[in-house]
Amino acid sequence: MPPPGTSGKGSLTLNLDNALNLKDEPHEPLRITGDNGSEVKLLNTPEGIWSVSGFETPGGQVFDVYHNSALGAANTLGDLLIQENIQVKLM
Repeated sequence: MPPPGTSGKGSLTLNLDNALNLKDEPHEPLRITGDNGSEVKLLNTPEGIWSVSGFETPGGQVFDVYHNSALGAANTLGDLLIQENIQVKLM
């Protein structure tokens, strides 16, 4: 993926630990943007799997919300907002 604050085509692999710790605002979900053809790989573990839990439209841009089952349903601190045009692979 491109550097923070930019967008572009690329590939990114994340696990739950990344989702919890790779953000500037600890109380906000990690938001991932990119161009068509960009790809995000989300790593599942025996402790938890990723799934789409809904969508949000901050600033009019549509993001799919991914939640990891290792966190309770009410705990959204590890959620990922992934721009809808990005291909997501669950691994």
